[in-house]
Amino acid sequence: MFGAASDAMVFDRAALDVPFVTADGGAFAHVLGGLEQRIRAGEGFPAFVGEVCVAIARQLSEGRQPSVAAVAGRVNLSTRTFQRRLRELGTSFQEQLARVRRTTAGRLLIATDLDAVAISMLVGFVEPNSFARAFRHWESTTPTRWRDQQVGDHRIHEGSLS
Repeated sequence: MFGAASDAMVFDRAALDVPFVTADGGAFAHVLGGLEQRIRAGEGFPAFVGEVCVAIARQLSEGRQPSVAAVAGRVNLSTRTFQRRLRELGTSFQEQLARVRRTTAGRLLIATDLDAVAISMLVGFVEPNSFARAFRHWESTTPTRWRDQQVGDHRIHEGSLS
């Protein structure tokens, strides 16, 4: 583009530690509140797993990567004890991270007009392609097609009520 051999943007490594601040923080706050309500109501998993999910969601809402150490700190446990408790409950940090990402991505797709790239960043993916692959694994379709399907289903249900 500027006479270089290839097009590239290079950022300082420290830039990755800066929280991602969205232009629409209200959308994420709305999703987080709904997630916390569902967890407190008892979504069929142990209370500790609910706490972990809320801690992961809070990390994401602040634009921070939800690492094992960061989430363990949020629930006031050492990393080792945190991982042991999850293991005792038959789950792992990665499973709960995927659960929160899936739930949050779905809610953002339905409740906002944000594109898949913005949503991928909001749910903590560094690469949009990684989000697209994960979403296809979760829902067997792309985020855009899933959104279109959900909106279509919503319209069908609204129409049947009248």
